Amino acid sequence: MVERSAQGEAEVDRIRRLYDHAAGSYEQLAVYQAHYWDRARDWLGTMTRDGFTVLDVGCGPGHLTAGLPASAHVIGCDVSPEMIRRAAIARPAGRWVVHDYHQPFPAQWPLADLTVALGCLEFCSDLTQVARNLAAATKPDGRLLLTVPKQAPESPRQVIMVSPLQIPVRLRQDAEVQAALGAAGLKVIAHEAGPGFTSPEIGAVDYGYWELKVASPPPA
Repeated sequence: MVERSAQGEAEVDRIRRLYDHAAGSYEQLAVYQAHYWDRARDWLGTMTRDGFTVLDVGCGPGHLTAGLPASAHVIGCDVSPEMIRRAAIARPAGRWVVHDYHQPFPAQWPLADLTVALGCLEFCSDLTQVARNLAAATKPDGRLLLTVPKQAPESPRQVIMVSPLQIPVRLRQDAEVQAALGAAGLKVIAHEAGPGFTSPEIGAVDYGYWELKVASPPPA
């Protein structure tokens, strides 16, 4: 268990409340977010083999994995209990758990052949620690697909507070992301920029799409 400050716990609670509230209408955002949802679904569809274990971190209502073959073993986690409830409806055979990715994943979970963390690392306060948790939950030579919001080179903005709950959205430069991933024992297979999200408060933010594999045991 990683000790979290009172501020960190309060931040996770605000995120939980935001997504509990948004769960009912979340999939309607597909019109605006199809560019990265479809990208992740295509990647999962290409990479998944019979019997694979897929770990969906920040799984929301299970929209990315609901269509995977029945032979795939899906484990999904999210800080929002309402999202988890909906994911269990979308794929009843999956394992759906309320979990904060800042904490290590339970040791009793099987290691994943494929791990995805899409549209959730903007809320990550310690990318190195979270990347270590993701690496530790994935098989040696397993593959990962992550999105990390990009800090524009010409912009000083690293953290943007989103109303009304004052939730920090964190933007990172590629060099910072690559250093965190490397420290976690992850090797970059492919990396490119692509559309992320747009909001009235933030404007347009691109994602860095990072395809990775577990290259070595994560440092202690």
